[in-house]
Amino acid sequence: MTDGQIEELIAIPKLLPKRDWFCMREEFGYMRLDVSLESDSKYRFFLKGRCSLVNPVDFSAILTVKLPSGESLNLIRCNGHHFHRNTMEKELLGDVCHLHKATERYISKGGKPEGYAVEASSCYNTFEGALSFLMKMANISSPEDEKGQQEIQFSE
Repeated sequence: MTDGQIEELIAIPKLLPKRDWFCMREEFGYMRLDVSLESDSKYRFFLKGRCSLVNPVDFSAILTVKLPSGESLNLIRCNGHHFHRNTMEKELLGDVCHLHKATERYISKGGKPEGYAVEASSCYNTFEGALSFLMKMANISSPEDEKGQQEIQFSE
C-alpha cells in the first residue's frame, strides 16, 4: 500500500452511528471503545480506544480499516505519554504524547504499518483530546445534536 492510498483512506468521509452514547467497557485495567463507523465506500472503518483506569496519560485512540481482503490495518494511532522508538530511523521519542501513522515504508519493510511516530503534545494531552484530534484528522463526523453541534458523549 502506498502513502497516497493511505491518505485516500484517511480522507474518506466517515460517520459515527447515531446513538446517544457509546459504551466503554472495562477490560484488564482499561476502559475500551470499539465503534464501527459508517462510510459510503467498500472499506469498513473502526474507531477504537483505550484509557488506563489508574494512569490517565496511558491511552490510545485508533482508526482502523478493514480492507476488502479481510486484512485490518491501523491507519492512525494517537498515543498518550510513553517512550517510543522509531526503529528504522533509530530515533527515540521521549515520554510524550505521540501520533502514529501507517506508512508505505514501514509496510514494505515488514514493520508494524503504523510504527513511525511524531510528537503530538501540542495536539492533545488527554484521551478525549486524542479522540477529538483523530476525528478531525480522519474526516470522522458525529450526528448533530438539536443545537446543530456535533459531539460525542461516552458513558461507562
